[in-house]
Amino acid sequence: MTPTQILILLLARTCIAEIGFQGTNQECVLMWQINQRRAEEKNWTLKQQTLNYNQYWTTPSHRKARPWIANLEGKNKPPGWPRNLKWKRHVKKWLEIKKAAKQFVAGHCKKICLKAIDYGAPYDIPPAGRARIRCLGGKTMQRYYREI
Repeated sequence: MTPTQILILLLARTCIAEIGFQGTNQECVLMWQINQRRAEEKNWTLKQQTLNYNQYWTTPSHRKARPWIANLEGKNKPPGWPRNLKWKRHVKKWLEIKKAAKQFVAGHCKKICLKAIDYGAPYDIPPAGRARIRCLGGKTMQRYYREI
């Protein structure tokens, strides 16, 4: 697998880890965009930033809750997939997210919600110095923040 293919998989898996199969591809792009900006600020690669920010599924010690995320790859059901979920219902969305990641890495995604500099789960306390910003015009799985 090439470094580009590895990055595409990493971004797609991260999107699933963050927002599951219910979110939109646009929301994935927004999260990747925020992480790209963070990487540039730290003089890191996007891969370094993504691995650092998403340790709860990228490191073996944190994978226990959803080990299948690290095994998502192609059309086939990943090892560790939950027995109570039908892969057939999720594979199309997985492939769409992978395609969106490929487009993002190639630089073919429109920049969105440029003031957003951070994100977190709805139950997270907003980071200091941040105020909520509504992005993508509808319900999102994450909350997005701008600088105050």
